[in-house]
Amino acid sequence: MLKCIFPIILNKMSLENISVKDIANVTGKSVDTIRKKLSGERTFDIDEAMAINENIFPDVPFKELFSKYNKVS
Repeated sequence: MLKCIFPIILNKMSLENISVKDIANVTGKSVDTIRKKLSGERTFDIDEAMAINENIFPDVPFKELFSKYNKVS
């Protein structure tokens, strides 16, 4: 099971059958690096986060996508 500190990303990955490899391909990072970033062990830089939002989850507002909470108020 993938450990992910971003519940919306985790949910969307599951619903839309998106893999860590898909995210790695968009960011140009390794699968291991993306796993570390999703788990909170490392952080995404702004360019990586924007690439993920624009190319994989364009239907989710940026602030909501990278929130560590289920909802952004």
